Amino acid sequence: MKTPVQKLITELRELHPEFFDVHSDKGRQFLNNFHKYIAIEKELIVQTFNEGALDGLQLGEEYYKITFKPLDYDTR
Repeated sequence: MKTPVQKLITELRELHPEFFDVHSDKGRQFLNNFHKYIAIEKELIVQTFNEGALDGLQLGEEYYKITFKPLDYDTR
């Protein structure tokens, strides 16, 4: 499963592959900006999961790792 931001990136990658060229300043800047939004989205998912836990366990991080697979590229 992918998060909405991950789905957006996948679609943009198909439509605009030049944005994902890690060898260009434009591509690196674009991807670094999107990584910020992925991190924000992840934090919201983890917090929401933890707030809804009836047993008090804080397992949101594990839930995120199991449910949402990372994208298949790395910009760093």
